[in-house]
Amino acid sequence: MTPRVVLAGASGHGRLHLRGIVALEAAGRVEPVGVCETGPLDAEARRLIGDRPVGPDLGPLPAGADIGVVSTPIHTHVPPAHAVLDAGLHLLPAE
Repeated sequence: MTPRVVLAGASGHGRLHLRGIVALEAAGRVEPVGVCETGPLDAEARRLIGDRPVGPDLGPLPAGADIGVVSTPIHTHVPPAHAVLDAGLHLLPAE
């Protein structure tokens, strides 16, 4: 089974995680299933995300995921971390 990953935060430091997830997908190691981002996405982010769901609220995105990566500013980690854990996913808080 290929782990399915949802990412919270695709800008700033989160972009590094988005690139890493896409690279792991190319290697057949993970399957990205959605991205939560509250700000506007630039062309690179749109290209990396492709046709996967994107939204400003993490709430509905973890459906079908196994892992949640939270790469938002540190002072905002708690709500998305709770959403990931409440959905029963493994949590990777990224700094």
